[in-house]
Amino acid sequence: MNYDIDERNRAFHLLDKLGNLEQYEIEKYFSDDILKPISVLLNELSDDKSLPGSLSQADFSELILELRKIKRVWGRKLGDAIILAANKAESEDIDGAINVLEDFIKNCTSPFHRRHAQNQIEYYIKKGTGS
Repeated sequence: MNYDIDERNRAFHLLDKLGNLEQYEIEKYFSDDILKPISVLLNELSDDKSLPGSLSQADFSELILELRKIKRVWGRKLGDAIILAANKAESEDIDGAINVLEDFIKNCTSPFHRRHAQNQIEYYIKKGTGS
């Protein structure tokens, strides 16, 4: 499912806000209205895009903490891949830069982070062809 940029931004803002709270505090935010942003986050951060059938307050807070972890872990890995790719590109090894990012995409379980890596690949392809 595709979501517009505003929906994604709101969902990530919510994750940033809730992800910094204690688990018992996160539970207070559980409501039917919060399910749509959670669906957006699942779509963006996980290949397993389905919400559990019945979600309790405790399940909700655990899911928020897990999504925060996914975002942080893959964000760090993406950052490392981008730095390594940039170093290769600066050494005029555009193919090497692209390979680093392709390897990241093969291993990444977060569509959001894969898209960013793909955008970087497209940049290097244009750079390599002089476009």
